[in-house]
Amino acid sequence: MFINIIKNMFNLFKKKIVNCEKCFKPSEKYHKFDPSYRGQFRDAKKMKLCTLCLMKEYKDYLNKFRYNAIVVEPLNKYTAYQYYTFEDMIKNDWWPSDEIEKLRKIASKGNCVKCDEETSLTLCSPEIYHNEPADGKFYTDDIENLNMKHLCSDCLCDHIEKIIREKNIFFDEVFPIRTGDGLMTSFET
Repeated sequence: MFINIIKNMFNLFKKKIVNCEKCFKPSEKYHKFDPSYRGQFRDAKKMKLCTLCLMKEYKDYLNKFRYNAIVVEPLNKYTAYQYYTFEDMIKNDWWPSDEIEKLRKIASKGNCVKCDEETSLTLCSPEIYHNEPADGKFYTDDIENLNMKHLCSDCLCDHIEKIIREKNIFFDEVFPIRTGDGLMTSFET
C-alpha cells in the first residue's frame, strides 16, 4: 500500500506540465500551433496552446480567409492538421493534379447550414480520402456520403473543437488557413 502511494507520487512528478502560451493554464498535453509554416512566414510565431486557445487562434485565421477551402474533419491517428493550397499541392507533387482538380470543383461559397451566414468553408468527412490522406486519392464521386456542408468560421470551429475533445486529439503541428483555395487536412508531421 505504502509503495503504491510512493509510486503514484513519483508518477505525478514525472509528468511534464506545460503552460498554454496564451491563457497560461497548465496542462500535460497541448497543441503546437505554427502559423509560420515552419518559418516560411516570418510575421508569425509558433505557440504551444490548449484546445480552447488553439480554436480561438484558428478562428482568427478563418475570419480573415477570403478564398474557398475544404476542411476535412480531423483524424486522431495523425499528428498534424495542416492547410495546403491547391497550387502548392500541385507544385510540390503531393497529390496527382487530376485529384486536386476534383477538390477545386467542390470547394465553393455557400451559406452556413447552421446560421445561414455566407461562407467559403466546406466541411467534409475524412471519407473523402477513405480516412487515409497520404494515399493520394480523393473519392469525390459520392458527395452525398461525404457529409459535405458549408459552415461559417464560428460554426466550423465549434464542430472541429467538439471532434478534438471527443477524440482527445492533440496535434504536434497545426498550420492554419492562410491564403489561396485549398484543403485543411490531417497528416503526418
